[in-house]
Amino acid sequence: MTVEHHITRAKRRSFDPPALYPFGDLSRDSLVSIEVEAPDPVVIDFVASQAGCSPSHETILCWVADDGALHHHYRLVGCHREHSWTGHAFVAFAHHHGTELPAHASEVRGRACSFFRVTTCPGAGHVHRVELCWFCGGVWATASSSWLDDELRVILRPPRSEEHRLPPSSQSWELTFEFICPPHPAEAGSPFDASTHTVYIWGDLSFNAYGPEGRCPLHGRRMNQIVPQLMTGRVLSSSEAGGAAHWSEEEAWALQAQYYWEGEAGESRALCGKVVDNIKRGDVIRSSVAYDPSSGVLTASIQCSGRASSIRSERPFPDGDPPQFASWRHFFQAGEAGEAGRGAFGRPTMCVEYKGDCDLRTLCGLLPFDVRSVGLPGATPRDARDWTVELYSPRAGECLMLRQTSHRPGRVLGGLLHCLQHRVTALRATEAAVGCGPPRSL
Repeated sequence: MTVEHHITRAKRRSFDPPALYPFGDLSRDSLVSIEVEAPDPVVIDFVASQAGCSPSHETILCWVADDGALHHHYRLVGCHREHSWTGHAFVAFAHHHGTELPAHASEVRGRACSFFRVTTCPGAGHVHRVELCWFCGGVWATASSSWLDDELRVILRPPRSEEHRLPPSSQSWELTFEFICPPHPAEAGSPFDASTHTVYIWGDLSFNAYGPEGRCPLHGRRMNQIVPQLMTGRVLSSSEAGGAAHWSEEEAWALQAQYYWEGEAGESRALCGKVVDNIKRGDVIRSSVAYDPSSGVLTASIQCSGRASSIRSERPFPDGDPPQFASWRHFFQAGEAGEAGRGAFGRPTMCVEYKGDCDLRTLCGLLPFDVRSVGLPGATPRDARDWTVELYSPRAGECLMLRQTSHRPGRVLGGLLHCLQHRVTALRATEAAVGCGPPRSL
């Protein structure tokens, strides 16, 4: 979806109704024919910068009716969110304090102003961002659009992660991650709402190879994941003895160790450690997943500055009655069956996971993902540049490889998100600089 907009100093001439052509081209220099059929709901964030603004003036935003009448007259300071429809038109202009506000679009002629109109497009539930700034005594607009996803992920994978094998079940092992806490979304001025948005940042170990869609199905549960994580927003944060999961709102960054799986009906189940709150930007986060063959137990922990959250998981799917696996060692042995001493499959991944009314700019504000080190059990150390970096949209069902423009240890700076053309369900990303990348050492 696009916002058709054109920045122009309005001509001294009569006003043409917006129903005839899209706002943004009062001079008709380059007309664009737009047909608005059944209107779709849209969300528009108007962001006004006061830099360069004269003390005697203010920024006014109006909705423009089909007959040119101006409505609402919002005085913009900071961000204003407008719930509107495709086909609606707006105008932003500079207004001198104490003077009469214009009532019709024809009255803003001769001013430096910006008209724009939200165009029609397939589907509903999209978001726009229109930035308004002062320059040469007038209000100027730039617009960027992104699809309103309900989930976006930046994923870091080691080479052939789907084929990664753990040591044999008779041997102990430990998987470790170390990364830096990024800025909180609210710090970057993002419209982050802890009641409706969620961010998880994690290094995990999952066992998808043995699920119903895996290469060696052993059970019918779709998720089976050990995931110590950094989190904020509306997050899964506690669980009952049988694994029933509960959510809470975390306004700031917090840490928690978790084992997450799906119940037999597909519902979320979890084993949760305590929540460690008050984590700050720049804090060093260390997490681990460890296996003890003598007890068949998996432990997971995540810590920062001596404060830690941990769990002890005795077997997969503890809600099973009767249990399908007596211990994690039993599970790994089932995965090793017929493999002549080779270990079970276990997929390590690092991820920035963003849920809610996702905006690409908010995701970019969480990056670069600064990973300090990773220790992979059962893996030969590899060059960090072999790690892949992907942008994933579950709605689009696509992974977009991010181009790595630097191989400096620790993070890849750059990476360009391009439009992923996949018919109507394309992941639409205006060019945005994203920094994320593989770990410094393995």
